[in-house]
Amino acid sequence: MGNFSDIFAASGSNNVLEMIESPADGRSIEAVSGTYAMQTASVQTLSNTYADVLGSKIDYTPPSGTNYIHYDFMFHIDPIQYSGLSHYRMYVSGTEINEAFRTYSGNYYSSYGYNQQLMNIGYVLDLTVSSDNIALGQFNGWTGSKEIVIRARRYDNSYQTYLHRNKWWDGTSSSGNYIYTSPILKIVAFK
Repeated sequence: MGNFSDIFAASGSNNVLEMIESPADGRSIEAVSGTYAMQTASVQTLSNTYADVLGSKIDYTPPSGTNYIHYDFMFHIDPIQYSGLSHYRMYVSGTEINEAFRTYSGNYYSSYGYNQQLMNIGYVLDLTVSSDNIALGQFNGWTGSKEIVIRARRYDNSYQTYLHRNKWWDGTSSSGNYIYTSPILKIVAFK
């Protein structure tokens, strides 16, 4: 991949071609490259099998002249049992971006999810290489729409984990208050 100073240029320069940022609430976003329908997310329980993380999927076509795409997905994790040990993978057109793999593990409690937090999963995709290596996030250009999505699973049945839920919101007792917390999807296309 190119030098990060090539991607994120110095102050005063403008190498951003397009930025899309939205909560996962079903709205449509008008951008330079087209109109994008955001997914509608809700509280999600992880299972032992990889599944799409609600709100993370987008079929994206970058504007002409794009050299890099920065995909960033921010969401709330609510580990209920033990450490909430869980795994997260990013895919483009069905192929995993290996270096975007993440594992979450918090403090080891048997039944309380004290280690809630926001997580970011993403990667900078390089469109300037001479041949595709999707596993490394490298593409020889990018024409047409490609699906980008995050998939996740829990470690096993003992590691119950919820996504997009905050248990301790404004709580003052051990019971806490559960609320839905919308994930945010952001894509920036750079020249």
